[in-house]
Amino acid sequence: MVPRTVSRYRFIGILGLAGLLGIVAFATKRLFWPKRFQVVVPGALYRSGQIQPWLIKHILAHFQIEVILDLQGERPSSARAREAELAVAHDMGVLYYSFSLEGDGSGSVEEYARALTVLHRSRQAGKRALVHCAAGTERTGALIAFYQLLLEKRPPEWVWNELQKAGHRPSRNPRLRLFINQMLPPLSARLKKEGLLTEIPSPLPLLPTAHLSPSVAGHFSPCLAFASF
Repeated sequence: MVPRTVSRYRFIGILGLAGLLGIVAFATKRLFWPKRFQVVVPGALYRSGQIQPWLIKHILAHFQIEVILDLQGERPSSARAREAELAVAHDMGVLYYSFSLEGDGSGSVEEYARALTVLHRSRQAGKRALVHCAAGTERTGALIAFYQLLLEKRPPEWVWNELQKAGHRPSRNPRLRLFINQMLPPLSARLKKEGLLTEIPSPLPLLPTAHLSPSVAGHFSPCLAFASF
């Protein structure tokens, strides 16, 4: 019979080893995989957080990215990563656009309309686009949500679930859903003025106000399809 004290130490050792392996796995992922890189539309639209400097060239080349939409404005999470991204984009002939949005996903009608115009025109021209901010959840999530609601005309419940599955947590940022809904009227009007919409949707595709927990059981979404290379 194994003494109780020995069993306790063995259990603690197993927990410690598991924790260490978890840390190593997380660090390895950060070294070799871009932060929250996901496929939104296969072969056309991608999203992520700020990509690590040593991965930028490989990611842009592998996925044949032709347009970058950076939503961090003049306050990037990493000046080094921004400089590396700009340099690689310039060398590869990738179009780079910068938009000033807030970290919680809020921003002006003008900036969101500009970003949506660039994204829509890029899709129309058949150019592969990458949308990113710092973490890849709030600003990127809001822009993708507006695009899906207003230009792809996706159901609001589907868009809300995709937003959560892509990293948004309502408990951490409960204001984002309200912001998106409040922005829909003026943003729709602006997009109609810019020629992206022929008419303002009626009713507006408001995100559901009741909590919807995303369920991935038996469901596969392109927005969550992690690309491999």
